[in-house]
Amino acid sequence: MRGGLTAGVILIGLGVILVIGGIVHARYEMRHAPRPQVAEKDIVRLPGDPYGVIPSQDGRWLFVSVGRAPTRGAVAVLKRDAGNIQLARVIPVTPEPAEMALTHDGRLLIAAADTRVAFLDVARATAGTGDPLLGSIDLHGTKVGSFCVKVTPDDKLLFVSEEWAAAIAVIDLERARKTGYRNDAILGTIPVGVRPFGLAFSPDGKWLYATSEQAAPEWNWPVECAREASGNPEIVDPQGAVVVVDVEKARRSPAEAVVARVPAACTPVRAAISPEGDRLFVTARNSNAVVVFDATKLPSDSSHSRIALLPVGQSPTPMAVVDGGTKLLVGNSSRYVTPQPPGTLTVLATAKLQQGADAVLGIVHTGVFPREMSVSPDGDTVFLTNWGSDFLQVIDVKNLALSPSH
Repeated sequence: MRGGLTAGVILIGLGVILVIGGIVHARYEMRHAPRPQVAEKDIVRLPGDPYGVIPSQDGRWLFVSVGRAPTRGAVAVLKRDAGNIQLARVIPVTPEPAEMALTHDGRLLIAAADTRVAFLDVARATAGTGDPLLGSIDLHGTKVGSFCVKVTPDDKLLFVSEEWAAAIAVIDLERARKTGYRNDAILGTIPVGVRPFGLAFSPDGKWLYATSEQAAPEWNWPVECAREASGNPEIVDPQGAVVVVDVEKARRSPAEAVVARVPAACTPVRAAISPEGDRLFVTARNSNAVVVFDATKLPSDSSHSRIALLPVGQSPTPMAVVDGGTKLLVGNSSRYVTPQPPGTLTVLATAKLQQGADAVLGIVHTGVFPREMSVSPDGDTVFLTNWGSDFLQVIDVKNLALSPSH
């Protein structure tokens, strides 16, 4: 997905043409997909492959990780002013950054970047003065795949999902900031399932919920899922999981911090928590569904924690809880359809989640491959990266442009 070819190479085959001109990406034939039904006024064009997006605490700035820029990976800094959003600058970050997090003091931007974690000074990034890159921590191993980062509410710990290492790294962020982001800030790793990705905290910071796309082989879970994107309907893989982590235990002994593992349908990839902390939402990409859990039961009564499995669109990935917790937006990526069509957001009423199809309020049209979402500090705006269309989509939460879901 992230591969590139050097300028001057022309490759013709299987309908993919890579032409001269810098670094050119093969993009699942996305460029031949139907034109997205998104108004031009609601989008901000970006350097290629926009991935993660996060607003500053004051809402005046947006940070977007991109895979194709003037360099081989970067953080794009966008300025919001009087309803307008403009690209201010591009900060090179390699390897290519994916999801990002801000510390709660608003001073540090943290980006997961494959084999390492990069740390950027927010003040320098927004002012355009000095080098924003303060340092980085190299994760253990040459094939790590760090794609998601989360910071505890007290800014003392950093959790990093290591997709290819089947683990979550725990970093003493307080120490890292004091000592110049050295590798000795890594406290250890939490063993989870196959391809961990999504991370979400309970509002009180006591629990970390992590998704793993498949159960670990040693768990001996039954085989219940078809191999994703293979075209083979044969059932060959176990369900994925939500892994519940005791944050305080992770601070002291990461290897012993897991308190529960809960089946979460086929290929769970993202997690989001309700404002009250009583509901955990998980996108099950290979089930084309959202799994809803009673978060209060996950640590101690996990076998009775699942509330609902709600069908949504193709290959759901990102989510955002909005409008005071009354709505859940689910991004349907259709990432394994060729040629890849524009995506949608399924809009669900959280009060009706146990009523199945009645919970669906409608859909919002997006660009190709809606990748990640974040919500403005005031809660009024959702920012959605469209990886296959190279733009940021700006969505007014109070005036959703809903279309029928069928």
